[in-house]
Amino acid sequence: MYYLKIRNKETLEQGIKRNLTEQIRYAKQILSNIAIDPDYTIHEIRKNLKRIRSILRLIEFSVGRVVYTRENYFYRDIGRILSPVRDSKVKYEVIEIYKDIFYRRVSKFSIEKLIESWRYQHQQYLLNTDIKNLQQKVAYFLKSGEQRSNIIIYNKNRTEDFLKGYQKTFLKCKYAIEIVSNSPSALNFHELRKRIKYFLYQSQLLSGTWPDYFDFQNKILNETSDLLGHLHDLELVATEMETSNSNLFSVIQKKRFINRIKAYNKGLGDSALKKIRQIFAESSKNFIQRMDSHLMLSI
Repeated sequence: MYYLKIRNKETLEQGIKRNLTEQIRYAKQILSNIAIDPDYTIHEIRKNLKRIRSILRLIEFSVGRVVYTRENYFYRDIGRILSPVRDSKVKYEVIEIYKDIFYRRVSKFSIEKLIESWRYQHQQYLLNTDIKNLQQKVAYFLKSGEQRSNIIIYNKNRTEDFLKGYQKTFLKCKYAIEIVSNSPSALNFHELRKRIKYFLYQSQLLSGTWPDYFDFQNKILNETSDLLGHLHDLELVATEMETSNSNLFSVIQKKRFINRIKAYNKGLGDSALKKIRQIFAESSKNFIQRMDSHLMLSI
């Protein structure tokens, strides 16, 4: 796994350019393993693409809205090519993690059979997927992405522009927290998780400049993201169950199963909000002023 980080004695621009290029190269490197382990490879590449998009959000004000939008959509679309394979695995993977919480509502035999059935469906999906064609398509786009990254032109006032991008991500997180607090739907929680992920990756990039602060912040962001990730995956399971015609469960068992997910997800959502409010309690103005003062001394 490749992590984002600006090295000592690197300027912001140097560190961001290097990390952007290395993320693309790392994605190209692990893509070669897709035939051996498609699940792991696709999961890692999708995480890389999210890191790349978080960098693009950081440099939006430095490269301009047109360039940012073009490149962001470019990497978003690569991720969408890979999404169906990942989504196919998530269903049984999350049930395996949380199966113990369902045993009081549904028989252990039925849960194990459900996991077995969904695992088989995923294996069949992989067999019916042209992995070689998928690899060639993604490799082509990543090669193009590396070439494009080398010709991005940055404005002169880079530190101020980067901080504007960081502040915008901070504000979007605060807004997403407000929305989900007022309307705690699965969709709103998923949107919050995406915002937190982008902010986490941007914070990881800057972590070397202020380790004591960023290590604490990133720990909270990571824990919150994990909670919201499980919430999202369990919601996918609930949706699948609602539309499934499986004869493994009676109507009553299915209802109990789905209600258990809803109740458990409420706890996950409450825990996530409690954690994340520690980071976003201050105003964006105060936050970015503090970041500005520190970065001017550190970089």
